Amino acid sequence: GNQVWPAFIEEKWENPPDCLGYASPSDITILKPEVSGPSCDELVRNGGQDASISTSDPWLHTHPGVEVAVGLGLDGSDAIKTINRKYHWTGLGQNIDTRCIKLMEGQYFEFSAWIKMLDSSGNPANVVDPDREWYRNMSPILTINAREYRDALTKQFIYTTEDRDKAWLARPYKPDGWNLVHGLFR
Repeated sequence: GNQVWPAFIEEKWENPPDCLGYASPSDITILKPEVSGPSCDELVRNGGQDASISTSDPWLHTHPGVEVAVGLGLDGSDAIKTINRKYHWTGLGQNIDTRCIKLMEGQYFEFSAWIKMLDSSGNPANVVDPDREWYRNMSPILTINAREYRDALTKQFIYTTEDRDKAWLARPYKPDGWNLVHGLFR
């Protein structure tokens, strides 16, 4: 068969059992295939260039869900839509190939996304203020999360780190229109 490297893989081990003959992290080797520059050109997949989107994959949501919004995108194109979002810390996301991050270390990245924010009733969101401090979460930002082990030898206790404010909402904010979230970072 063909070798395939998944978009996301995470090794997680529990405490060793009270018996002999069990496997441990040192018994398992995950072989990562090499990656080339051209396959890393677009770290965010399905960057909105398609007029028609048939699935929400590879987008995911950190809380309730995500779906395709047929005809609700820019100029009548399809869009990705979050549904039943309740908390400011939840949002759209993707698993990015960490092999590409390592390959492109030290280089600059540019992120751009056109967004339209609606309240739970489908009305334009009027509480957005791009001039408020980020910790009050009054405006969309790009945050890069990374999953790490507290103990790399046992591969236990996985936690998430946050690198916030990689992209911001451009000014002025238009509640009834499309708004740009943009950032340049490394």
